[in-house]
Amino acid sequence: MRAHLSVWLVCVAVGISSGCRLARDLLPRTHTTAVAPDGQARAFVRQHLNSDPPDDHLYIARPGERAQEVMALAPDSDWSRAIVWSPDSRKVGFLINDQQLAVYDTRSFELEAMLILVSEGSQEVRSVTLNSAGSVAFDLVERALMDIPVKNGQRMQVGAVRIGQYRSGSRVAAPERMLGRRTVSIPSPRMSLRLRSADGQLAAEAGWARLQARDGRQVRVPWTRADDGTVRLPAFDAGPLEILEVGVPGRWRTAVLRDVAVTASPVDVTLPAE
Repeated sequence: MRAHLSVWLVCVAVGISSGCRLARDLLPRTHTTAVAPDGQARAFVRQHLNSDPPDDHLYIARPGERAQEVMALAPDSDWSRAIVWSPDSRKVGFLINDQQLAVYDTRSFELEAMLILVSEGSQEVRSVTLNSAGSVAFDLVERALMDIPVKNGQRMQVGAVRIGQYRSGSRVAAPERMLGRRTVSIPSPRMSLRLRSADGQLAAEAGWARLQARDGRQVRVPWTRADDGTVRLPAFDAGPLEILEVGVPGRWRTAVLRDVAVTASPVDVTLPAE
């Protein structure tokens, strides 16, 4: 009741047509949910409290167990409004920004793949399906171009996104275009790292990695170290990778490798000392 009252009060205070939607987006809420085909798991996206949304967090829940948060998306930047399951319920994909797909193993909660499904920032995907073998099919769309007012009578053009909120006086400058159905497969093998600190000891238990393909596509993903010191990164590109950057929270120095082959053998990475 308190949350609904807060939304109503903010709507009145804002006094504009989009005020209720804006106020709702500031408050914690679960806005996207999908149940596994076998009914034994549920995936959902929850917006956390943030004065500058979006602040989406991805979860997987199994019956009788506490929901597991598998990823926190970059606040005020990334968002997710679609979830897809494989027919055998072993994989679930969260569509991020209508352009990337984060694929998880629903038994281990491990991030299996982070796929960029578009070749241009002006594109998005719809009607995504994920099969049990690891192929992803989707409709590729060129986003509509919006002409919006800015200040001093000037205007600017931006690509239309699903969660976009546009000022009064905005208009469509160019309609969206359907570019056809596409299919991609999750690359194999996945890259593994053998992490050590500068003194030869096991590196931190968790951190992040930035993977950049030769065509400029790149993703930043979290990692967790196994007991043997290895890190298994999600599938991204068949490689070689142009850049592999590995970092640890709280440290400004990172390990950067170039022209890295993607093989089943672990890659040795030494994190620099501060």
